[in-house]
Amino acid sequence: MLYDPSNATTITGGTVAEYYQRYLDWNSTAMYGTNVWGTPGYDSVWAVALALNNSMQEIEKQVIYDDNGTFIRYKRLEDFTYSDDVMLNAFKSAMNNVSFHGVTGPLQFDEHGERQGTVIVHQTQGGRRVTVALYRDVSATLEFDNNPIQWMAGPPVDGMTWYIEELRVGLPIYITFCVLASLGLVMALFFLVMNIVYRDHG
Repeated sequence: MLYDPSNATTITGGTVAEYYQRYLDWNSTAMYGTNVWGTPGYDSVWAVALALNNSMQEIEKQVIYDDNGTFIRYKRLEDFTYSDDVMLNAFKSAMNNVSFHGVTGPLQFDEHGERQGTVIVHQTQGGRRVTVALYRDVSATLEFDNNPIQWMAGPPVDGMTWYIEELRVGLPIYITFCVLASLGLVMALFFLVMNIVYRDHG
């Protein structure tokens, strides 16, 4: 599963380890096993819930009138329609301001709506996958884990490496094409001589 290895306290008040244990204790995991998208889905629900909650203050500024222009009440979330641009913009603005620590790590969104979270860098060592580093988008920092990166032949070169490789064709192919080329030259010379000798014969 995708989770924050720091085991920090999440928005729920519990740690990642506590969430994972509750997830394993759920009845369906015994039958269907775990799902790698369980934790991102969990954080997504929290992000949507927080965005809806944060949008209420802006939405409640909008007024609903009847056909005669008489005030009825202020808007609520349940008044949402897909053609309501005001509520749509309120949702977008609220989602851009969402920021919390979920089970997959710190979560917030940039101006393009892309998630800024934690990228976990794994490496296979001794036949098993281990975490070697964490890259956090929010702070733009790279944190190395207790497991150092292992290189088979030392760290790779930071830059381009040029290799000059000489390619040759096989000897049988080379001889075949030389013979064919020679025959072509002989035939070309033969036809040239014939053309010169018999040019006045028409």
